[in-house]
Amino acid sequence: ERPVAPLLINPFYVPKDVLLGEYKSSLLSAFKAAFSLPDPLPALLEKAISEVYLLNGWTDMSTSSDTNVSLFDMADFVRVFKRVIARSAYSSEVKGNMMSGGAFRLQSLIERCPRTFDTIRSTSVEELLNGCAVLEMGNLEPEQKSLVSALTLIGILAYLKATRKSDHSL
Repeated sequence: ERPVAPLLINPFYVPKDVLLGEYKSSLLSAFKAAFSLPDPLPALLEKAISEVYLLNGWTDMSTSSDTNVSLFDMADFVRVFKRVIARSAYSSEVKGNMMSGGAFRLQSLIERCPRTFDTIRSTSVEELLNGCAVLEMGNLEPEQKSLVSALTLIGILAYLKATRKSDHSL
């Protein structure tokens, strides 16, 4: 019998050997695929993603193994996201809608699924691709399933693109 381990997901943990610049747009796409994001939420989310990486020493050429970058978790991102929303020029009503539609939704993921989302690291792509992996998502809400699926797939794709040999196909 194989051991069972919880799937750890930090959406902001860049997979091994992947450049942040290649990962960031996929990350935004994963959030868009999982959540209904009315305007101006996508622009605020994109700004917060860029800002949180910058605050932690990242550039588009950084990887998770660089010694000059700091790893951070979703709670750190939610704090930055709230600041980005608060600093925006939108009305109080729009800011309130963005908080409930974005920041509070992400905070809820951490609170509902702490074993999965309250982490600095993520289950590595190598672990997922080494042998047989089953992602049990029966207890997740539909939105959570969408996010787990999207994040898992973008992590695998980014890793394969970064590590693929030029003379081999996927």
